Amino acid sequence: MRVATIVGGMDNMSQALALAKKPHIVVATPGRLQDHLENTKGFSLRTLKYLVSNHLAGCGRSKGVGC
Repeated sequence: MRVATIVGGMDNMSQALALAKKPHIVVATPGRLQDHLENTKGFSLRTLKYLVSNHLAGCGRSKGVGC
């Protein structure tokens, strides 16, 4: 099982490489997730099995990240 951790403060390029490996689980903060959805070619939520975020309770605050 492949897991990618996608959070601010970490190298964006290494995260993009992890996402390119089509992880089954992504652990992400909403802002960095939005950044990768907008800027990382080929990344989408379509093939993702699980998304884990401790900030989804405030969804709607991050522009573009819906609930």
